[in-house]
Amino acid sequence: MAIQPNLLLRTKIGLGGIRLLDYPGLTYPESVLKAAPGMHPQTGKPYSRPPANTVSSAQAAAMLGTCISSARARLHNHKVRFYFVQVGSSHTTLYWSRRKVQELVDSAAKRARGAPRGMVGWRQAVEMLPCTRSSLQRHVKNGRVRTRCLRVPTVSGMQTVRYYSVADLGKLRTYLLFCAAQESEARRRYGRGSTRRSARTRGKTLAR
Repeated sequence: MAIQPNLLLRTKIGLGGIRLLDYPGLTYPESVLKAAPGMHPQTGKPYSRPPANTVSSAQAAAMLGTCISSARARLHNHKVRFYFVQVGSSHTTLYWSRRKVQELVDSAAKRARGAPRGMVGWRQAVEMLPCTRSSLQRHVKNGRVRTRCLRVPTVSGMQTVRYYSVADLGKLRTYLLFCAAQESEARRRYGRGSTRRSARTRGKTLAR
């Protein structure tokens, strides 16, 4: 007697090539159906050798000019694809997509020995205005102060440092002092209410 097709057991392929019964309402955990990130998609275990066009964490750190821990954190933050590779019997190491690492290297800030001409660090910028660092960042976001990011050597290694234009800081300082003088004069003439009005007027002027 021939077996009817509707009587055959329906199966599907799980992780590692195992066959699983495929019935309506029957579910399996993701660890059985899909490999974890970085693992081999067919076996669900670390790769036995590095995939093509990949670099180790040490090589990626050398390309980025940072330590291994900083390189790993940066690569994870940029969601660079990684692979677990089994080295020896118990040691597992990370490998990364070479193309993505190279893209990060190309997009990284240029190296320099110190502050470029006509620019200062955030401490000197805060003293020039004067203001808090959060206020300085707000002025930068609003386009009132030009900045430039460079990688410079520090005590803890190469780090990205932001520098601020001295010319823009001077212009902004003059304007802020003018606004402060106007507020002081309005307060002296008309009292407290005028201070609030002048502050709103200054905010509208800066927004433009």
